[in-house]
Amino acid sequence: MAARHFALCSALALSVGCGPPSIGFDIPKSIDEQRLPGDPVANAAGQALPPGSLAPIAVSVDLAAESNTRRIPIGRVLLKSFRLSISSTGEPAGDTDDFAFMRSARIFFECTAPGCGLPRVQVGSVDNPGAVRTMDFAITPGLNVKPYIDMGVRVTVEADALPPPDETTFNGQVVLRVEAI
Repeated sequence: MAARHFALCSALALSVGCGPPSIGFDIPKSIDEQRLPGDPVANAAGQALPPGSLAPIAVSVDLAAESNTRRIPIGRVLLKSFRLSISSTGEPAGDTDDFAFMRSARIFFECTAPGCGLPRVQVGSVDNPGAVRTMDFAITPGLNVKPYIDMGVRVTVEADALPPPDETTFNGQVVLRVEAI
């Protein structure tokens, strides 16, 4: 009986030690479809995809409206997930595309407000995703991106990649985790 009581007390102590769950909500935002033209010769030769081949991604969130609607004062905003997925637009009959052409990619948040002093910050990355149709990025944990969203944010993806062997289209989703003060 004493051993069971000790185990229950230990489990309770561990769960309390982890702290209370944060109060907040998630905001999913779609990433518009992008098209990468194919180049089978450059792909086979291992030539790098030119810089700037991936267009910047606009992420617009009205945090004040979200706070008012949900009646939660916003303390911080975290990037919860960032995902790119192959879309079927660039796949004619018999074609199947994937991210095998991608060696690595990094996601950056940049402030768009004139005179903004916030530094460009890396918020996620992916290395060697392979022949997958969905690419999930590892997110920098605990990074508060609220100041970037408040000032206007542009999301850029820098890729070390080959041109795809044929036209490839993809879209995606960003999920922001908003936590109360």
